[in-house]
Amino acid sequence: MWTVAALQDFLKARGWRITGNKDLLVARAFSAWENDVPLQPSAAELADTAKREYAQLIAGLSDPLKFDKEAWTPETKGIEDWPNVMYHDICDYLMKDHPGKDQDFNTRMLNAYKEGKAFTYYTSGWLQEVNSCKRDGLIYLMAKCRPSARVLDIPHNTWVCCHPTGTIKRAYCSCTAGLGQTCNHVAALLFKVEAAVRTNLVNPACTSTACGWNVAPGKAVELTKVKEMSFRNDKFCKTGVFTFWC
Repeated sequence: MWTVAALQDFLKARGWRITGNKDLLVARAFSAWENDVPLQPSAAELADTAKREYAQLIAGLSDPLKFDKEAWTPETKGIEDWPNVMYHDICDYLMKDHPGKDQDFNTRMLNAYKEGKAFTYYTSGWLQEVNSCKRDGLIYLMAKCRPSARVLDIPHNTWVCCHPTGTIKRAYCSCTAGLGQTCNHVAALLFKVEAAVRTNLVNPACTSTACGWNVAPGKAVELTKVKEMSFRNDKFCKTGVFTFWC
């Protein structure tokens, strides 16, 4: 005969609820046993899996997270040497693992990035200064990106590795979806690089006039009343500002 504590341990190990009386716990435990529900991995096992997947991600590359601080060039000094990432490079990279290859599908998917959080991370200043480093014929770009929902949390570390011509090789972010290489923070970093290329700040021609580039060091979040807020909806090349009156 199983005790309530034993039933709760059995269910907890499989990620199932442990509330309710003993009869309910017995019913859940029997259902989990009948359906052969696997054990949930422990925190240590999840950490080991993440380390193993990250090692596979950087195979054949230098690990940007282990670069010395002196190896990175600040944004204002290194922007001219950023990779020549164009719109089609971002599209090809973000869509390369999706099943559809037709242009209409790719356009719809990329618009989802632009109309969602990814482009807003860039336009709203959540993406902080982008540092660059040249190594082994590749260009590494790294920036911190502040979470939009929990702005006081530690910013995510985001990096991308590109060929100087603009081809995107690998990417990573310390967020939950970072090992997938196409999270919103990675896309935001790519959008910023593309904007710098488009405004002739990367590899400028000798006849170009001097251009200014504002480094985004991050913004301080201040408390304010809802009635005094202006809500903005950013899209690629379009911005709508909405003010609500209480």
